Amino acid sequence: LGSDEQGQRVTIYRKGSSRRPEYPDLFLPLLGAFQLENACTAIATIEVLKEQGLPVPEDAVRSGLSSVQWPGRLQVLARNPLLVVDGAHNAYSLTQLIKSLPAYLDYQRLLLVFGAGRAHQPEGLLQVLLPAVDQAFLTQARHPKAESVANLVAIAQRQGTAAEGYPSSQEALQGALAAARPGDLILATGSLFLVAEIMSEWAALSGDEPYPSDPPGVY
Repeated sequence: LGSDEQGQRVTIYRKGSSRRPEYPDLFLPLLGAFQLENACTAIATIEVLKEQGLPVPEDAVRSGLSSVQWPGRLQVLARNPLLVVDGAHNAYSLTQLIKSLPAYLDYQRLLLVFGAGRAHQPEGLLQVLLPAVDQAFLTQARHPKAESVANLVAIAQRQGTAAEGYPSSQEALQGALAAARPGDLILATGSLFLVAEIMSEWAALSGDEPYPSDPPGVY
């Protein structure tokens, strides 16, 4: 039905029927086509439960979907500049993310802040991302399983991209902010621990309440 930076509206029909909607005009405060898939999966599960005799009022479905919170999933942190974080960390989810950005957001250039875990095959992730972005700022999170920025820069070079490397996510974010022009979009993605750091660092820069995080030494 439509979307903006706050979320999207959707009407869900029962499979095989296009006349009477099962759930008209639902609001989901999450962006991305993959979130619609998740919502449809949840509703399909609810329909199975109803068929087995468990009453689930439509108001409960509407209330539940409209109050969903999933920090770090195609989340708009700022609008000037446009700063988006997404914890995608495999090739499929990053492909869906790149497809979703122009469908939900208006922007000129796409600037990437990227860090990944060693176990998440960062070479494959960068193969998805680098052809789609105008400038890349590669970094590593403080997490002990993060891939080193030196290796990420080397991977990008092998793929034909002269990406910039930064020793910390804070410096990578500051580099992207300095390079951003009006109308650009800065996307931070590649791992949940990178996204967590970017969210905290942006909160500090903007004077917002800090996001909760695990205490030092938990990993």
